[in-house]
Amino acid sequence: MTTAGQTEAGARGRPRELFEFRHGNSTWRYTSDSTKDALNTSAGTFYPVNIRRGDIELTPDLARNPMTIVIDRDESVPALFKAFTPALPVIVTIYRVHENYTDEGVSSFPDDPYVIWAGRVLTVSWTSSEATLECESTATSLQRTALRRRWQRSCPFQLFDTGTCGVAASSHRHSTFISGISVNTVDVNSVGGHASNHFSGGKLTFEDANGMIHERMIRTQTGTSLLLTYAVEGLAIGDAVIIYAGCNHTTTDCQNKFNNIANYGGQPYICLLYTS
Repeated sequence: MTTAGQTEAGARGRPRELFEFRHGNSTWRYTSDSTKDALNTSAGTFYPVNIRRGDIELTPDLARNPMTIVIDRDESVPALFKAFTPALPVIVTIYRVHENYTDEGVSSFPDDPYVIWAGRVLTVSWTSSEATLECESTATSLQRTALRRRWQRSCPFQLFDTGTCGVAASSHRHSTFISGISVNTVDVNSVGGHASNHFSGGKLTFEDANGMIHERMIRTQTGTSLLLTYAVEGLAIGDAVIIYAGCNHTTTDCQNKFNNIANYGGQPYICLLYTS
């Protein structure tokens, strides 16, 4: 019988819940079913751990559909939040599947686990043995009011956005190496001969050992010293990084730094004086 059929059957159903977490190209799959070594389904193989979730609220108010997941504190997912919030979102999907039994008492799982909740992990708190993951649903994110373009002197476009700004990121980046680290301040071997603040407001990227790309905004650049928004776990002296120029969203930067004044998105000639 299919998962949907067993759910509708009520008493005949043997539900199992599956938890999938994704961060970049890494995936962790857990189940609260401790009776088996692993559950093999079409969604992947899920391994038993001490994990449980809060109730799912069925309400038209999407903001009231959060999810709390409690898991052993030493698992890989909570560890992502121990030092600071990960640069990439941690996506969580909760599935339900029902266990089948043949006449001989052999159990199996249908190949149609279905999603009962999806969202992302926002924050993590710890106790002596467990970690509590506070999550928001995907629907909540979609319900939020999008950014609106305003009539303003400064340019509202995101630097390097292909649909608005149009500046090519490949033309304004510099490859270098880390020569020093102090919390969220890093020193690099070179900045391509650019003056201080050329990279202020830009970003630093690097690839870790697992092939995941990390990004940090550069708050300020003084010589070869870069102050980042927050530290980067796994970054070490000698690591290769790429730094991208920043923009202060003025006509001066747009023209002199990027030669892109034709795509400037602000209204620089708004009169600042009002007369009656």
